Amino acid sequence: MKLSNNDFITEEEKEILRKDAIDKEFTRLTKHLKVKSRIINFYRIALATGLIGFSIFYYNIRFQDEEQKQFSLNKQQTVQAATKITVKKKEPKVATSTLYFTVFFLNENNHPLAQFKSKEKALKFCEIIGKMDLPTTTIVRETTKRTKNKLQSQIYPYKYTVQLGAYNQDFLKDFKDHFIWMSYQQQDEYHKYRIGPFYGYSKGKQFMGAINLQDNYILAY
Repeated sequence: MKLSNNDFITEEEKEILRKDAIDKEFTRLTKHLKVKSRIINFYRIALATGLIGFSIFYYNIRFQDEEQKQFSLNKQQTVQAATKITVKKKEPKVATSTLYFTVFFLNENNHPLAQFKSKEKALKFCEIIGKMDLPTTTIVRETTKRTKNKLQSQIYPYKYTVQLGAYNQDFLKDFKDHFIWMSYQQQDEYHKYRIGPFYGYSKGKQFMGAINLQDNYILAY
């Protein structure tokens, strides 16, 4: 029977071979563990990165949703405000005063001759007065309504009237409804215009002097 070479390996050589085998196995295991460790670290990093990325993505989605909701709410409030019907309180109507045009002789404002609602008619009246050779007239705008029923009245035994003129034509026939202190009388085919009453002869005289009326006289009223 032929013996192999192993039959001639000493115990010392066997020990060396065992240690060498153990070292190689340890080295192999160490490399294997390092590879696994690297794989584990890679998955850890990948997982952490994925979680961070998902968190950022989720936050952005929530933030955008909140912004969209807020935008929609603001838009809805704006539309509601724009379409909201505001009920305004009715303001009390301010009464507007009627404007009147009152004709006086110049330099005398206590005895209005006539009063009109139309300025054009008041101007026409003054134009005719000028053609009758009477003193200059003026027009005063006022809100006071004057009528013959509101003439000055006093307890006085004698009243007078001043005759402005006697004419063969009724110049003021279209204005008689507007007379205030003026009066009309037809006598002996003459059309006579007077103004009064004056409570006292001196009052009539004073009026004639104020308007520079010439060649006329004072009559008992």
